[in-house]
Amino acid sequence: MLHRNKTPITYAAELTLENVQHFYGARQILHDISFTLKAGEVVCLLGPSGCGKSTLLRLIAGLECTDGGSVRINGKVMCDANTCVPTQKRNIGMVFQDYALFPHFTVLQNVAYGLRSVLGNVEAENEAMRALERVGLAHAAQKSPIQLSGGERQRVALARSVVTRPSILLMDEPFSGLDGRLKEAIRRETLQVLREANVTTLIVTHDPEEAMRIADRLILMDEGRIVAHGQAETLYRAPPNVFTASFLSETVVQNVTVAHGQISTMFGVFMVDGCDDGTKLSMAVHPHDVQLSAAQRIGCQHGKINQCSFAGDHYHYDIRLAASDDMLMCEGRTREAIGQVVWLYCNAENVMLFDATTQERLPLHVRTI
Repeated sequence: MLHRNKTPITYAAELTLENVQHFYGARQILHDISFTLKAGEVVCLLGPSGCGKSTLLRLIAGLECTDGGSVRINGKVMCDANTCVPTQKRNIGMVFQDYALFPHFTVLQNVAYGLRSVLGNVEAENEAMRALERVGLAHAAQKSPIQLSGGERQRVALARSVVTRPSILLMDEPFSGLDGRLKEAIRRETLQVLREANVTTLIVTHDPEEAMRIADRLILMDEGRIVAHGQAETLYRAPPNVFTASFLSETVVQNVTVAHGQISTMFGVFMVDGCDDGTKLSMAVHPHDVQLSAAQRIGCQHGKINQCSFAGDHYHYDIRLAASDDMLMCEGRTREAIGQVVWLYCNAENVMLFDATTQERLPLHVRTI
């Protein structure tokens, strides 16, 4: 249980990256990365493994220097072609994936470690105890980290990172070692601490659900480039490209061609306004927007339910399409029998259209015939 009004207020900073590039040998890892975190924002940097997220965090922290572009905190250059300010002078806190706690120190000593050279032993431990009270772990102050659960170790790492009152906090996959309900509880508690400590936070994750739950904004990367950024709801409902739609949610994608102002999809025939005949498009639909019908629907594909699994407030279906023998995943609110033949359809407002070549979103109006 967390306790309010125990963490001293910090002074959040603005973080700006402009055209950041980085190489490992001849291989370019980051390509012209630019974004700004406003003071006090909690932003998630997400993308598939190997896309450059953790490398970017290391550059911001000063653990590596950029090969191009600049990193600035409150307008002051931390790194560019001529400057690389050491990590300890950037007022940045870090929470690592493995928490990086000292096993031969007590919990209290771990939290106080970064304060001893500044405050002295007694005052450092007093501040550390207040930080442990804030995350509900004062009772564990004299324990070894190896005596704690994964969730408790995460909270110790968080207390250690905010006790020095950093203006920016970097977190690298901080919840990846936690499971189920514990993960959700720790995420909520962590977010509360970050809000009350008023620290600008950049969290690296590969989990889109986690990112959408906790962040003010998302920055989505792929192959060392930013492919989307914005509020979670906007990116989910109006993704700028197919990659974003598919990364944030399971997505059904089908290539179609406009003919007589219409597109014929597996979910029905739709009118498309403002698009020339012959234009090649990629149509995308979220599985939860796919609806099932036992009655035949003209223009829609049909298939047999191959599997059905209960998921709390809905069911997951794997449907083998009759036309192609492909398997399609969708969701429904009622249980349907395995082996049942169903037709698949969706409403026009749930259809997303992208340029088939560039995979970028097109501002087209889709209507049901």
